[in-house]
Amino acid sequence: MSILQQKELLSDALIIFTKEMRNIFKDKRTVFSLFILPLFLIPVLFIGIESMSSLQQQKAEQTRYTLQILNNPDPRFTDIISQLLSWQAVETPGEDTLIIEFPETYTPGVPAEISIRYDSTSSASSYAARTITRAVEQYDDVLATLTLKASGLDLEVLYTLTPKLIDTAPPQAQGTQFLAMMLPYLILIYTFAGAMGVGMDTTAGEKERGSLAILLVNQVSRTSIALGKVLFALSVGIISSFMTFAGMLIAFSVTGGFFSEQTQFSGFSIPSLLTLLITLMCTSMLAASLIVLLGSLAKSVKEAAGYITPVYIIVVVMGVLTMNLDAATQPLLFLIPFANSVFLMKSAIIGDVSALPLVLTVGSLSLIIAVLITLTSRLYNSEKILEGAAS
Repeated sequence: MSILQQKELLSDALIIFTKEMRNIFKDKRTVFSLFILPLFLIPVLFIGIESMSSLQQQKAEQTRYTLQILNNPDPRFTDIISQLLSWQAVETPGEDTLIIEFPETYTPGVPAEISIRYDSTSSASSYAARTITRAVEQYDDVLATLTLKASGLDLEVLYTLTPKLIDTAPPQAQGTQFLAMMLPYLILIYTFAGAMGVGMDTTAGEKERGSLAILLVNQVSRTSIALGKVLFALSVGIISSFMTFAGMLIAFSVTGGFFSEQTQFSGFSIPSLLTLLITLMCTSMLAASLIVLLGSLAKSVKEAAGYITPVYIIVVVMGVLTMNLDAATQPLLFLIPFANSVFLMKSAIIGDVSALPLVLTVGSLSLIIAVLITLTSRLYNSEKILEGAAS
């Protein structure tokens, strides 16, 4: 193919891309759901989760519980519980009563198993059960101290070690555990979801509306049409991903850390940002290429959803499975599509960027993308693309 033909091919593809972009920006609801909603949804989601968690914790701490303590009238135990929990004793247990049962023949200082009966479906009851567990442990320390003193010893003498945690991670990476776990997963999901709706609409949707047949008879290369549609789905996926990414950072900066885990996170270095950008573009290109191909094979939007949804579920499951997986010592994992994107984004977030994972990820994704685009181009250059299209 000559340089002139290549320029014409690219020019026609950009015309198709521009047409699709104009169409999508005509629908304000689509623009909001794809580009604006992720920017606000992520902060609202995490701030809401943290706020609800804090409120539930506060409510559980302020609740006055009813307890029934069986077979142990020791006031030292009840004093410890009173320091940790607001409670009152009852003789007859009610539906919300927590029951602490010592063995019938229990004697302080004798090994025994303590039963704590609570309702796991109640957050307040679960909180009280955890608190009572701590009270039992403190009570056990008191009994151990008394036993040792009776023998002329002190419990403190037995404790000779004081653990001190020292974080050796780079300062910019400290406190990024939650971000490194959740952000790649959310970006992966939104990248796929962002391209899925528009990808199906511009392929199977055009078949249903009958506009694809009209487009194909124009004096435009069918390869250009295929490239234009892939470029369109790619752009939407990237924008949606960037909005998700920005929303996550806004949530992170507002809360200072999720679920009461304060962090020292202060931003990304230039290499990390470049790695995230490259990974984001490759992942979006892969999702767009795959969705456009599957959508082009379908005869209707419903059929396209049937093709794409199982792939989407696999991507979601893959994102969940790789949340806590460390691929640093297993380079071959960077050859697995979508999973390699998660691993590479994790590395970028914690500031551990190296050339080999980046090369393996970009190389493998580029190869798969090239194959998908080639298959899409061949499909558009055959009459199979019109199967099921409205006449």
